[in-house]
Amino acid sequence: MNKTDFEDFLNDENQISPSHKMADATMTMIKEEMSPSNVTIFTKLIFVQLATGLLTMLFCPQFNMSLTNNYELFHYFHHTFGEQICMVLCGGIFLGSGALVAAYTLKESEIKEIFRQRFLHLCTISGISIAVFMTIGADVYLSMIPYWIVGSVVFGILSLITNYKLRNLITA
Repeated sequence: MNKTDFEDFLNDENQISPSHKMADATMTMIKEEMSPSNVTIFTKLIFVQLATGLLTMLFCPQFNMSLTNNYELFHYFHHTFGEQICMVLCGGIFLGSGALVAAYTLKESEIKEIFRQRFLHLCTISGISIAVFMTIGADVYLSMIPYWIVGSVVFGILSLITNYKLRNLITA
């Protein structure tokens, strides 16, 4: 198709215009696709994080909540790097794994909106996760929460960016 074909199409007197109802519905669908709502994005992120978070809790003894009671890796990181780095890694594994899955399940426009919002969604999910851990009785040390949140947000951002770019490379 070249420029003259497009101009012929625009100037064709025999073309049939869609009804106003159809045109409005199409425009609404395109607008929603291009600018997804924050509620939709956040809901999807919550469900992705819930599923992946439960999986990570099977293996990671975060806040003494491991279902496998396997503490060797945790103790290795704790004794080798210190409790702050251990909490950064735990937060990173917890939210980073959810962001990894989200990078492949969310639409491109939804990921762009997360970036546009300056990662507000990831910060909020981190806070909600800590609140849930505290509510269900996990051993949460208030002095360690900032490290966990930094790890979760930084690893979440890195997972989203890296996998978003990989996805675009694969589909390009």
